[in-house]
Amino acid sequence: MQSLTSSRPVAVAPPNEQEVMRCLVVILRKRDTEVLVSGRAPGYRLPSIEVPARQRIAPNLLPGIERYLGMRTVGRFCVVPELRNRPAYSVVDAIGSCAPAGHAWLPVSAIPWDNFAPDAQATLWSALARIHAYAAGKLAGRFVAAGWLEEIRAWTEDSLAGSGLRLGEVWSQYSLGPDYALLRFSTSGPAVWFKAVGAECAREFAITEVLSAAAVPHIPRVLAFQEDWRAWLSIEAAGRRPDEQTAGAQWETAARSLSEFQMGSIPCTGYLLAAGGRDLRARCLHGAIELCLSRMGALMKMQPRVPPVALGAAEFLTIAAKLKEACLRLDALRAPDTAGHSDFSAGNISIGESDTVFLDWAECHVGPPFITLAYLELLAGAPRCRRRAREAYLELWRREWPAKQIDELLALCPLLAVFACVLGCDDPTRTPEELDSDRARRLRSLTRRMHLEARALPRPGSR
Repeated sequence: MQSLTSSRPVAVAPPNEQEVMRCLVVILRKRDTEVLVSGRAPGYRLPSIEVPARQRIAPNLLPGIERYLGMRTVGRFCVVPELRNRPAYSVVDAIGSCAPAGHAWLPVSAIPWDNFAPDAQATLWSALARIHAYAAGKLAGRFVAAGWLEEIRAWTEDSLAGSGLRLGEVWSQYSLGPDYALLRFSTSGPAVWFKAVGAECAREFAITEVLSAAAVPHIPRVLAFQEDWRAWLSIEAAGRRPDEQTAGAQWETAARSLSEFQMGSIPCTGYLLAAGGRDLRARCLHGAIELCLSRMGALMKMQPRVPPVALGAAEFLTIAAKLKEACLRLDALRAPDTAGHSDFSAGNISIGESDTVFLDWAECHVGPPFITLAYLELLAGAPRCRRRAREAYLELWRREWPAKQIDELLALCPLLAVFACVLGCDDPTRTPEELDSDRARRLRSLTRRMHLEARALPRPGSR
């Protein structure tokens, strides 16, 4: 690591991380009139931070800047070039005016371009050009202009007025624009989260509106929506994320809350589909079988090495036949469709003492309720925890539905849950050859699991 007083850029390596990304940082202040540089002419450079390559940039970059440059910053946007020989860069605003040792502020209006190192010159030129493009409306971006955080703080303060909470001074940023924002603000009580999504994730805003308006239980309490920003403000869930130490009683709480959430979502499933929720109802699943398996078959043929053994035509015929059978049996059950969560990870679950809150509904689906139960059981891990979670989940359903139908749905859902996961992981806008290697590898693994579940599918009435 270079000293802060060195003329070399500051390179901060994250601990215990092997794969990192070098990110040059364009630090601006005074409404984009000054930029921070390190070193001396003719070798001016930009600060450089190394961040984990497969994690969010903002939670690593902004604390790194504060830790090693001694200054707080507000992130605006990040650019990751497709060419690997060009560094990524982020544009941030400085809070405060002091330049760290070995650094200086230069006026943007009189930048001595010839005095910059080549990579710093190209990066700064690109950053300023992009800022002007955003300002001129040539590029879309709401949370990229200097001072954008001030506007959000003002709106947040106004939105808290009727809640009895006062906005605090502590805040944390978890994303970099251009039209996506995730911020945590302290208050006089529980913290609040501001979230805004871009056009490509507009369904999350619409789905959150539907769930909030329907007062479906076990979702974050939303205090306000901002339609123009596709943003909302919610109270932080009081609980903890589950992990390998989570006790069976806590999994019971989570499972019971999940069943209550799903029961409460039944009246609004049509609205959720209209808002962009994924359609995993029986007939939609049946209609997706042929295309999905054709794509998975192509991926199997592209498998780079053996083992594992690639599935062949006979195995795919088995999967297809069993999937079609499962969908027809599901349709015949006339089970109520409910909301479910297709990204049911530990990070989207907050378990409290007597209540659980489920977060981040971008991957909301509508379909058979027990699909999400299968995901929850997978998270619960130990067989004892899985059994306790299932029994707690089924308490409510047994009061509403005959035991024979519950048993039939439980028999179908292991296969259907894996199939739904394959559909969610695949990207049908790309050919199988265009999928990245990690996604292709995961899809092949899921397809093998799907084959195992297909072979294990019980006959009707055998449970």
